[in-house]
Amino acid sequence: MEDKTAAEVMNEAKQIFRLYHMVFWLDAGTLLGIYRDGKLLPNDHDIDLFMWHPGKDIIMKMKDTFWNNGFVAYYDKQERGYCFSVSKYGCEMTFGLIKPENGYAYLHFYIPKGLNGRIVNKFMKTLGVQTNLFTEPITFKMPLHYFEKLKEIDFMGKKFLIPYETEKYLKFRYGKHWLLPNKDYIWYKEDGALLKK
Repeated sequence: MEDKTAAEVMNEAKQIFRLYHMVFWLDAGTLLGIYRDGKLLPNDHDIDLFMWHPGKDIIMKMKDTFWNNGFVAYYDKQERGYCFSVSKYGCEMTFGLIKPENGYAYLHFYIPKGLNGRIVNKFMKTLGVQTNLFTEPITFKMPLHYFEKLKEIDFMGKKFLIPYETEKYLKFRYGKHWLLPNKDYIWYKEDGALLKK
């Protein structure tokens, strides 16, 4: 995934979000790479973005708008919150749909289990269908204040939103050594926001 193409696709998504008076912001590995290195992480397979969950009805309307603008788009039909995802030109954007509760923001997510999970998940995405077959649920819990104020960052000549307390947030998610690249990092096991079972 080339940085320039990713920035163009994110910018297209930003224009569609404006039609619905909504915003998204960079998060997780995408935020880490762009803020720390000025580029996407080399092994990232998708673009990580967060948005407030607007409800299924709005998401389904947005899904149609993305399809009408040349994107492939899908949404978790089990409504646990999971993700709204779109792709174009080989760039997949995964929008974490977060919900506030008692001073925290929660994101419910599914990760593929084993080889079968990865194969089924990848195939169904090409059809624009989200499935939870061969997956397991995980939950992220993040202090709400990190998302109550946002600021802009420049990426490939385009402006995108990020959490205002960027470095504190990255330290919370990736630990005190977040400035040091870690090729062995496993996000669904080591993320500081991961709610332990």
